[in-house]
Formats: sequence, structure tokens, C-alpha cells
Amino acid sequence: MSAERDLLNIDLEDEDKKHKMKRIVPTPNSYFLDVQCSRCSMISIVFSHSQTIFKCPKCQTVLARPSGGKATISPKCRFRKKIND
Repeated sequence: MSAERDLLNIDLEDEDKKHKMKRIVPTPNSYFLDVQCSRCSMISIVFSHSQTIFKCPKCQTVLARPSGGKATISPKCRFRKKIND
């Protein structure tokens, strides 16, 4: 038999470490980012697991490139995770 778990008081740190389909409430691992261009300071929205190269719409600087899983943000670009409302 499996160990008993308290389903009313879930440890959120353990829950985040589980596979996305084995969580109590299945949630995706992907998210959107606000990425600020290092050249023109324009803010663009980029998907965290983007599969294409993402360029700044204004100055065509590469902001993110795919890496097989999560996209790699260019070193000089600033970014923050968008908050879901």
C-alpha cells in the first residue's frame, strides 16, 4: 500500500517537483515571459518553450533561441515571468 497523504494540506514545494500529470491538479510547466531588448528597450512577450528564434520586432535583435526544451534568452536581455490573473 502507498503512504497516506494529507490532501487538504499539500506541500507546494513537493508538488512543483512532480511530473506535470502526477500533480493533484495537473498544470503545465510552460509560461510566458516579458523580455526587454538590450538595444532598443522594447518589451516583447515570448513563450518559455518557444521552438523558433524570436527577434525584436523593432531592431531585429535575437531575444530567444530554442534549445530543445526551454528557450534560451540572450545574455544581455532582461526578462520576467508573466503573472497569471
